[in-house]
Amino acid sequence: MKINWIKYSAIFLFLVSFLIIHIYLKNLTKAPEGKLNLNLGSTAPPFSGMTLSKDEVKLQDIAKKNKLVVINFFESWCGPCMQEMPDLQKTYSNFKNSGLEILAVFQSSSEESVKKMISKNSIEFLVIRDRDDYIFKAYGIDGVPATVVVDSNMKIVRSNSGVDIGLDPFLSDYFMKKGKK
Repeated sequence: MKINWIKYSAIFLFLVSFLIIHIYLKNLTKAPEGKLNLNLGSTAPPFSGMTLSKDEVKLQDIAKKNKLVVINFFESWCGPCMQEMPDLQKTYSNFKNSGLEILAVFQSSSEESVKKMISKNSIEFLVIRDRDDYIFKAYGIDGVPATVVVDSNMKIVRSNSGVDIGLDPFLSDYFMKKGKK
């Protein structure tokens, strides 16, 4: 009788351990949805980067020139990111004359795959690589896609983790309140 109890206890512990590891790994690979852990109204961390054509881009300079900057964090291997790109291009086309700039930031994708994505989607907005992982870390990005919207004073006015389906309504409302669009 004692041997059976030990055998069943070992099987039970194995199954519980397996379940815990499974849940942990599933949550580890799942991109969080909703708001990022950024304080709205706080100052956005400044950064600079190089476009694929080797032009330097500084967030501070872009923010000064525009009413809003949408910073989109993506990777070319990320399915939801690639589904979001055509929508971001439409958003850019719809709001660029109102004072919108989009700055897409990638980290680990190959430059070739990003160039293909740009060509395939006729991307007109700025795309830069985060070579030293500074930008992703500064914004606390641990999953892509993610979006942060910064105003001309470098204040964070919106943040979202996952595909940002509410971006266009937010921009429409923002520019209506500002008297543009």
